Amino acid sequence: RPLWIAVTGPESCGKTTLVQALCEHLPNAHSVLEYARVYLEHKNKTSADSADEVMYILQQQMHQLHALMQQPYSFIVSDTDDVCHKIWCQEVFGQSPNGWQQLAPDVTLLCAPDIPWEYDPLRSNPNDRDRLFDRYCSELNALSRSFGVVRGVGPQRFEEALAVLTLHGITVQE
Repeated sequence: RPLWIAVTGPESCGKTTLVQALCEHLPNAHSVLEYARVYLEHKNKTSADSADEVMYILQQQMHQLHALMQQPYSFIVSDTDDVCHKIWCQEVFGQSPNGWQQLAPDVTLLCAPDIPWEYDPLRSNPNDRDRLFDRYCSELNALSRSFGVVRGVGPQRFEEALAVLTLHGITVQE
């Protein structure tokens, strides 16, 4: 099966940009889009209305992931993961969802919120990203998931992501 790299972290921390860069760089790679964005834009909404809706969004994202895992790709790079959806449910709805833990990625890249927050109608939390980042670290550690933190701006961030992958045994030919 393809090697699965999950890119996660608080809002506006460069996840989508990093996913795109990795898919351009890694051989035979394909991305799994952040389904929450697709879903909410289609519904003309700026947020989910319930924890159940967040879980529906997660299930749809995982459905896309499972379908791609059956294809002959070398890498699947996903924009967000199940940890993101769990934290979303807890932060917004005060609920710990059932069935949130899905298939664990081979490696997770946790994007630090060290780049400027950018406005987007689906974003609502410009001032609390550091605390949320700490929650992501705690959750990933509690799950014993293989992860590394990615920091920096522009090419430095991408190079750091490649270094994290190398530390986790994933070598990429230039």
